[in-house]
Amino acid sequence: MLPGLAPRPQHYILNKKDHNEVVNSTSKSLFVFMKDCTNTQVELNEKVGKVTLEKCNGVKITVNDRVLGGTLELIRCENIVINYGPNAEIPTLQVDNSKNVTINIQSKCQIQSVYYMHTYNIKLILKNTNDGDLEYDFSPLNENEGLTQRIAHWNEASVEARFITEVVVRDNIGPTTAQMRKAAEERKEKNLVKMAEMLVGGIAISKPEKQEGACAHEKSAADERLDEID
Repeated sequence: MLPGLAPRPQHYILNKKDHNEVVNSTSKSLFVFMKDCTNTQVELNEKVGKVTLEKCNGVKITVNDRVLGGTLELIRCENIVINYGPNAEIPTLQVDNSKNVTINIQSKCQIQSVYYMHTYNIKLILKNTNDGDLEYDFSPLNENEGLTQRIAHWNEASVEARFITEVVVRDNIGPTTAQMRKAAEERKEKNLVKMAEMLVGGIAISKPEKQEGACAHEKSAADERLDEID
């Protein structure tokens, strides 16, 4: 360790069974490490640096803020549910030798990509859209496909983006979370302009429906304007 640098704070959750725990982070560099846990629920509050789960089964983890290191890892895990809270952002998930993994997100700008290998039955669910929950199942089609490292990512920086998968041949393939957020903000701005045009034309309008993939924790200028009209 370099002189003057404090060690990274760490929080360990080890060998827990039928256990519930809330971790209230007091450091943005906190490393949360879970190993050999069964039927355990963990909730992470405030920003952390990195999260790793190893050899866990039946774990549900809810992340309520950003993972500043950008990565959550699953290593040799089974039956895992990862819940993104409205203010969460974990750009990259790395999943190795795992199965039965469900990732629940509130908006498309919360996640950038999922790298996975030797992993089966893995899916992403976008919650509470206009059409209900949207599920993207990107499990390998067969054992041979599972032996190759693959990446699932948004195909474009747009609220209409699809979550696609391909073999890893290079990094930084899909749009970043920042680009996805920008796309959501641009859509909101277009709605605001359209609303203004309708007001000028004297056309009766109603509040627009929630845009699929828009960031849940960001209220648009159009929404605020419509609140004033109401």
